[in-house]
Amino acid sequence: MPRMSKQEWKRRRRRKRMIMRYSILSGFAVIVILLMVLIVKIVSSLVSDDGIIKKAGDVKIQKKLLTVSNSSRSGQELSKVKSIIIHNTSEPGQTADGMWDYYEKLSENGTISESMHFIIDTDGSIIQAIPCTEIAFHALSKNSESIGIQYCHESTDGAMSSKTYKSMVELVAKLCKEYDLKASDVKLHYDITGRLCPQYYVDNPELWQNFISDVSKKLK
Repeated sequence: MPRMSKQEWKRRRRRKRMIMRYSILSGFAVIVILLMVLIVKIVSSLVSDDGIIKKAGDVKIQKKLLTVSNSSRSGQELSKVKSIIIHNTSEPGQTADGMWDYYEKLSENGTISESMHFIIDTDGSIIQAIPCTEIAFHALSKNSESIGIQYCHESTDGAMSSKTYKSMVELVAKLCKEYDLKASDVKLHYDITGRLCPQYYVDNPELWQNFISDVSKKLK
């Protein structure tokens, strides 16, 4: 076997070094790309461009969209969220699934238009019935600029269970962060229409202020 010249040896050595550099750079580029993909997935897993909220705190949100109709889900664009409006169910013992069924069946008679973006059950579970990018029928003139949240309750006075309260705080804080709102932008249905809803917090304004304070803490 002929002996390799010094010049050839140097040429091969330079080639090996170049290949090594390219390999290192390529590996680094792959790592950066994977990290970027991971970050995008983490962000999109919480909120997506279609207005679906997947998680609030530790609570996973069930996506259960209403059928588009003139009675429940308008399908019309909600271009800018300016407030979050809190409602409760009219009777104790109603469930989030039961309220969803009620809204879904409104199209059968076509005489009432009513719906919510989110419904929170007494066990703290959350249903999203309408994307945050669409208008829901819940607060008359404010429908086009607000997100409606309704909570279920077992007690006759309309108080939230501890699990419902926790989920409500997490969801409201999540929405405030997403839409650049302050805790003061969270309103009772009563504040908008004068209807006694949720009456428990209309009758106990100090407890409502406690709720607003808890939301504020989450925003810090």
